[in-house]
Amino acid sequence: MQHALLYLSNLFIKLLPESRFFIFKRGLYSMCGIEMGRNVRICSSVVFHTNNIKIGNGVWIGPECRFIAATGTMISIEDNVDIAMEVLMTTGSHIIGRRDRRAGPPSYKDISIEKAVWIGARSLIMGGASIGCGSIVAANSFVKTEVGKNVLVGGTPCKKIKDLSDE
Repeated sequence: MQHALLYLSNLFIKLLPESRFFIFKRGLYSMCGIEMGRNVRICSSVVFHTNNIKIGNGVWIGPECRFIAATGTMISIEDNVDIAMEVLMTTGSHIIGRRDRRAGPPSYKDISIEKAVWIGARSLIMGGASIGCGSIVAANSFVKTEVGKNVLVGGTPCKKIKDLSDE
């Protein structure tokens, strides 16, 4: 039932202005089982495919973002995180299979985004990714492993570009 409600909520919210009615959107998604903190601002074109997502306080989620968390996994986003447009977070992938079918058995891992992170436009965050407090993921980056605290990373796959100040 909650998946049907989430599907209908996604459709209805798309009809709203992109960057308005944040309180209403939070309330509707909370009713669908997504855990929402205070002052979460979600653009209307965002799509949540599942409700096993936890979002902290003061989070911004930009246009056209998608969140897919397989059953038994979690996407956890802490306070004051900014997620730019067209970011995809997915907890599912595949183990490399044999030569007759390279997409082998499915593999599922959690995603963890710590406080004060900025994720650039069109980044892909895969299961197993953990992004440390105060870090920046440059636009068009691919993250599938652990990113330390207060670092700038970028690329496909992402690599550390530089350390960031604590200030």
